Amino acid sequence: MNPQLLAQTGPLSGQRLELAAPVVTLGREAGNTVVVPDQTVSRNHARISVVNGAATIEDAGSSGGTFVNEFRISGPTVLKVGDVVRLGGSSFTFTPGTSVSPMGLTATMPSRAGRRWEVGSAEQAQVPMPTSAPAPVTGNSGCMPDFSQFGRDLEGCMPLLLRMLIIFLIIVAVVAVIGGIVFLVGIAASGVSVAPGVSGGGAGTTTGGGSPQPSSQPQQQPPPQQQQQQLQPTHAANGAIRIVKVRTAYLAREGYMAPVPVALIDWQNVGSESVVEVFADVTSYDKDGKVIGLQKAVRIYTGAAVPPNGSHSDNDKTDGVILSLDQGKGQALDHAAVTPTEIRVEQASNPEE
Repeated sequence: MNPQLLAQTGPLSGQRLELAAPVVTLGREAGNTVVVPDQTVSRNHARISVVNGAATIEDAGSSGGTFVNEFRISGPTVLKVGDVVRLGGSSFTFTPGTSVSPMGLTATMPSRAGRRWEVGSAEQAQVPMPTSAPAPVTGNSGCMPDFSQFGRDLEGCMPLLLRMLIIFLIIVAVVAVIGGIVFLVGIAASGVSVAPGVSGGGAGTTTGGGSPQPSSQPQQQPPPQQQQQQLQPTHAANGAIRIVKVRTAYLAREGYMAPVPVALIDWQNVGSESVVEVFADVTSYDKDGKVIGLQKAVRIYTGAAVPPNGSHSDNDKTDGVILSLDQGKGQALDHAAVTPTEIRVEQASNPEE
């Protein structure tokens, strides 16, 4: 029997995949030996080499990496019985194949986890076979049920129960993260303001574009020096921002278990004032030029002032706009377009103060 992978999580959950070929490739693309239809899996993610029943896995240059027992591998790694292989959000348990002795005889022996593997007759001389001990004499006369077998069965199921508990905790954590993201998106979509005439998040925010909620404590005015550092209200971009380049990629971001689609934007300040914040409409397209996502008034930059004729390039480690795509269109992303709509400029200091 050839080595096998038993899918535990992901779109192939519950399926048993036999590693029959000398080299088995795994990925999202249709040309792979094992196609994993999961957008967190790279097009060509990993490959497994099978030689004389032994399987060796290595990463094929994926963006998210290949993990064995939750350790990211950096080179060819030999798989052992019970190893858990994870590609993105899909995980598989490895089961080795049967090794046949020269005489064609096999024997089986139990493992610690309750699974069984086969050894050839040439190996049996080195493996002590378990001997059956006489059953202990009990006082059960036959009128009461015997729960000893139930206890042994429960002990054998403990690894599976522990794995199910870990999966359950992961699901709870994912649901909590998604709920938090949906909550934040809902707040952003409802229109958050810091003060009348000033948009964006921050302390003292209100929703729906209304006035700030009254406070039981009197509002204190900041000192004059701090007032000089406050930002101007946003106003129309009016061509002050020129988009130089827009790149799209699936990148790891904090709060996400798998890489997400991100637009990395390079732009130049062609206006006459220093810009500290930029908002824009971001449109995502597939390779045929069809729109698969539209985000209005997205903040594409906030930070240090960019002077006239200055420029900014997004860092692929921390910057960029996370794209919101139509349902099921994640794999179809090809490029994105950015149209600046509003800017906030640095407030000039008052020379009279």
